[in-house]
Amino acid sequence: MTGRLGGLVIAAWLATVSPVVGAAEPEFPPPPQAKVEWVAEDMVMNGIAMRVRRFESPASVEQVLGFYKQRWQDGEKGELGYAETDALEPWQLLSRVERGRLLTVQVQPTASGSWGYLGLSDLPQFKGAPRLGEGFPKLSGSRVLNDIVSNDPGKRGRSLLIANSLSIGINAAYYRDHYENEGWHKVMDEIGGRGALRTLVYASGREKVSMVILKFEGETHIIAHDVTEGGL
Repeated sequence: MTGRLGGLVIAAWLATVSPVVGAAEPEFPPPPQAKVEWVAEDMVMNGIAMRVRRFESPASVEQVLGFYKQRWQDGEKGELGYAETDALEPWQLLSRVERGRLLTVQVQPTASGSWGYLGLSDLPQFKGAPRLGEGFPKLSGSRVLNDIVSNDPGKRGRSLLIANSLSIGINAAYYRDHYENEGWHKVMDEIGGRGALRTLVYASGREKVSMVILKFEGETHIIAHDVTEGGL
C-alpha cells in the first residue's frame, strides 16, 4: 500500500476555504474519461481518516483542473470554493472543504494526458495532536514521523517511519530483543550495504513485522511495516 502512495501529497489549505459540516459524503467524481483505481479505501494517516483513488486521463492537467474548478467555483460568502497551488512541482493541487471533508485533486502531466490522485479525508477535530506510533515499540527519544493504518480485504496493515539519534546496531538490538522476548519467530536478520542498513523480519501467528533500519541525514530511520493477514 505505501509504495503506491509514494508521490501522494495531502494538502489542506484551511485558511482559504470554510467547512460545511454535514452527515452525507460530498460528491467527488473522477475527471471525464479517466481510468480510476482505489489506492486506499480505508486508511488512517497520522490520525486522519482518508480514502485515495489514482487516476489516468487523456485530458491535460489544465482540463482536469478546469473540470473541478467549474464544479467547485461556488464557496461561502462570495469566495471561491477551492484553493490552488503549484508550489509542489511537478504536482498541481486543488482542494475544497465540503460537508466536513477535505477533497484534494493532485495532478501532473504525462505524454498522453495526465495522472494523479483524488483524496477524500476527514477534517482534523483539533482535539490535540494524534498520538503517532501508539502501541508500537520504540526506543526512548524516538520521533514518529508517519503512522499510516490501512484496512484492505483480508489484510490490515500499518506503516511507520521512526527516527532517533541512536546507532543502527542499538536499534536493531532493541527490536531483536523485544520481539524474541515476546516469543515471535525470527524470519530474517540481515546486514546490508556494508553495514549501512539492517533488515529485520519477525512473525507471530497471522502477524508479521518487517523493518529496515538505516542512516538518513544524520539520524537513524526505522521503516516498519506491520501486517496482519485476515484483519483484526
